[in-house]
Amino acid sequence: MVAVVQVEEISNGTGIGDAYFTVKDASGSPSRYYTADNSSSSLTTNPIPIPTEDAGYSGSYWKTHCINATSPATEYIKDIRWYITIASSNVGDQWLLGTSGDLVIGISNNTIAEAKASTQGFPSSAYEPSDGVEGTFGYFITDDSNGHSYYNDASTLSGGATSTCDFTSLADAYYVQAGNLQGVSGGRSYCIATQVIVGSGATQGVKPDITATFVYSEV
Repeated sequence: MVAVVQVEEISNGTGIGDAYFTVKDASGSPSRYYTADNSSSSLTTNPIPIPTEDAGYSGSYWKTHCINATSPATEYIKDIRWYITIASSNVGDQWLLGTSGDLVIGISNNTIAEAKASTQGFPSSAYEPSDGVEGTFGYFITDDSNGHSYYNDASTLSGGATSTCDFTSLADAYYVQAGNLQGVSGGRSYCIATQVIVGSGATQGVKPDITATFVYSEV
């Protein structure tokens, strides 16, 4: 039996393991980044401010996504990966996000090669709500005190998070979850955490959509 799979954004939890799941798709419900923990696709409140300090940068609240096999495969699905499709060298250039601006993703290994070869995601049961000062900034994924516990071992963005431009094709995909996702009962995959970084000199405005793709093998 072919699995039925949907992409979900996890948000609005009040603590670790407490979460709401919102189905996302390219046709009418994309994800939008805010300085708030909100899964809406169309709000104009709580945008990410552009830093006024030269070489400064600010962040959105991070977003958490996974896939959910609502109708399982005959045996299982496995080897879940993720990548984006962009026209420029990175999302920061395509979205005109200014100095150091980009879309970053949490990684649990120290190198990009490892991020493409072994599990980088975390269980949906370990969901951690994003936080910050609503309307002003979100804590960086890698923040030592307030970041994501799966990815905040490093104190800079070069350690526990990296540019999504490192994962722009199936051949170079980010490894969300190795091994089997589920048996006959279906289930949710491991999750990814992504965040928009806005730098000084960014161009204000709503940005064009980019496509992010989950891929997997099915038995």
